[in-house]
Amino acid sequence: MREKTGQQLEALCCASCVSQPTLFQNSKILFRDTVPPPRARWPIFVLFYLVYNNVGGGFFMNHLFATWRMDYIMAPKHEGCIFCDFPAEHRDEERYILHRGAACFVILNLYPYNPGHLMVVPYRHTNLYESLMDNEHDDMNRLTARAVQVLKRVMLPEGFNIGMNLGKTAGAGMVGHLHLHVVPRWDGDNNFMAVTADTRVVPEALNRTYQKLKESWEQ
Repeated sequence: MREKTGQQLEALCCASCVSQPTLFQNSKILFRDTVPPPRARWPIFVLFYLVYNNVGGGFFMNHLFATWRMDYIMAPKHEGCIFCDFPAEHRDEERYILHRGAACFVILNLYPYNPGHLMVVPYRHTNLYESLMDNEHDDMNRLTARAVQVLKRVMLPEGFNIGMNLGKTAGAGMVGHLHLHVVPRWDGDNNFMAVTADTRVVPEALNRTYQKLKESWEQ
């Protein structure tokens, strides 16, 4: 029975890989050389089938690739804190500050993971989430909900990533001043262009995105 099941799975695996014969032939060579007993072969075909067809939910993790953010890593850094300095300059359009609230403001990310990537930032300089005061929590939550509403209306995303990176180890770009990311997502939003060619397809200029979101925010 087990040998028969292995043969069935091997046939199923062959059928799933018919569009990639070279890949599967190479895999058969690997299996032939490393797994002599036929009865021991079927568990490897199960694993191959699962990986090849991306079965397994969270076990086989999907990734949001943003290789162009190396531009940010390699670019000259602003001296001081941009989240303190930009609001103080009162050049909101030039700095892509979308909205000013009572305790927090909303700004576009210059090096976005996706088009429409916004950040909600408290005016007060702090990197400790637990230090946020009640009015800062309230304003951040209110502006995050408003950002989602505006992005849904203007950009029609199919999902969102919302959250913070606290500390350098967690991936924070500005370690000293916490900020909350609102990233719109679409199915297939990071295709082969971003993953294999280190190239992103930008549907419109950042200033155009800013104008559209600004107009919608003020409605």
